Amino acid sequence: MAGIKVEIVIECDEANEIVQHLSVLKSQFIKEIKKKNSGMDLPERLNSLVIEDSNCYGEHKATIKWD
Repeated sequence: MAGIKVEIVIECDEANEIVQHLSVLKSQFIKEIKKKNSGMDLPERLNSLVIEDSNCYGEHKATIKWD
């Protein structure tokens, strides 16, 4: 059975910033999956994906790995 491991690091000062960062991560993840695949299935040829961003609110990074 294939598994997925997700590690998310968010550096910010306020709780509402966490929600903003998670929203951006979701959008980035969807965009990357669609770019690498025709639908929302996990691409078989890709075993990990790193999404990161830095802005005035702080930094976020998500590492997604699957087998």
